[in-house]
Amino acid sequence: MPRWVKITLIATSAGCVVLAVALAVVGSQFDKVRLDNDDLQSEVQDLQSQVESLQSERDSLASEHDKFKSQVNEQLQAIERLKAENGRARNQPQASTTAPATP
Repeated sequence: MPRWVKITLIATSAGCVVLAVALAVVGSQFDKVRLDNDDLQSEVQDLQSQVESLQSERDSLASEHDKFKSQVNEQLQAIERLKAENGRARNQPQASTTAPATP
């Protein structure tokens, strides 16, 4: 076999080895990226469930807030009504408990 054929075969073999190594590196990088993507998707799902939980809690707290706010408003109205009644009672002349003496 001529020498140039041997050199060509060796060069081709070396090129195949380099391509195989490059393909292996790209494949391992692709696997790493895929695993990282899976991890990130898992984290996103966990965060979404946390967001949903927090939204539910926020809605519950908003409902409680509205309930307490309405109770406070009712109590403030009752206080204002009692203040008005107290003011009217102070302004009315006091009726005498003893009847005037008639001669």
